[in-house]
Amino acid sequence: MRARVLSTMLFLLSGCSLVREAPETWLIEHPDVPVADSGDNYVALSGGECAHSCPVYQIFVFESGRVVFVGKQNTKRLGVVERQTMPGVYYDLQKLLVVRRAFSREFHLGCFANRQGFSVGAVQATRVRTGYLNYGCFNQRDDLDAIVGAFVRVADAQELIR
Repeated sequence: MRARVLSTMLFLLSGCSLVREAPETWLIEHPDVPVADSGDNYVALSGGECAHSCPVYQIFVFESGRVVFVGKQNTKRLGVVERQTMPGVYYDLQKLLVVRRAFSREFHLGCFANRQGFSVGAVQATRVRTGYLNYGCFNQRDDLDAIVGAFVRVADAQELIR
């Protein structure tokens, strides 16, 4: 169970970009954080560091409607916050990730260094899909605004982030 969760988190946290630092390993260093059980289907968003004081957090939305916010750094609330929402939200976010091509970004065009990047991922049974989007890339800003905004609204995390 933990091996699957850790491998999923490694996929989520590892993105390919010319402007990205090595992936952070907060969940690997803190394995006691109860995020997912074996067999859970979920979508996730992981906000990374930048040159300024960007908030570093993760949001997990499960098929059952369970929402987990993990505040790590520069957030108003550090640690784990769990909430419950409608199960249909999971499918809406999954559709948004596909429509906004979060998993099919091969090129990071016109990127500027030290801008905040986000890893996104979806886990269904044994299938794991991941992607990486960066605010420093001109061709990703609109899609990233839509994706981050949707995850933050679903998690009701506006007051948790800043």
